[in-house]
Amino acid sequence: VISFLRMQSSVHRQVFGVLSRFVGNKAGIFTKHNHGVSRLSSCTSSCVKMYTSNKAPEDLQTFHRQADETLEQVTEALENYVDEHEVEGSDIEHTQGVLTIKLGTLGSYVINKQTPNKQIWLSSPVSGPFRYDLKEGAWVYERAGEARRELISQLETEISDLVGVELKISN
Repeated sequence: VISFLRMQSSVHRQVFGVLSRFVGNKAGIFTKHNHGVSRLSSCTSSCVKMYTSNKAPEDLQTFHRQADETLEQVTEALENYVDEHEVEGSDIEHTQGVLTIKLGTLGSYVINKQTPNKQIWLSSPVSGPFRYDLKEGAWVYERAGEARRELISQLETEISDLVGVELKISN
């Protein structure tokens, strides 16, 4: 996870000095100068801050691959479903890691990648918000005191109930 913030004043540098002490070993805070990357202490007001996590690049690549495959699978299945069953007022849009599913008067779903958390988030007109983690190849919501939910199963059940015709996303 990389975020950028342009340093404009000594106040900003002081704030980031406090942040760097607070963050400690959990993340590296580096400064990118036109001549390379160095530690926060050598920053001037014209530098750009880069915050990096200790998450392995392979984990992030796996997250992106799995999330993108899932969003593509859901997009394709729903585009076919709303066309085949002529769901009035429907629109399926997938762009930049955000899938918006409009089912006319039945409601709208938003499914998006949350890269910093390595999660997929769902906003459902039926059941509300959920945050899914990748576990053993499936996007799963597990919270204490609540039943385990899988993203694909939840979408299939809810949309099938709303439209009145079975939706099958998984193969």
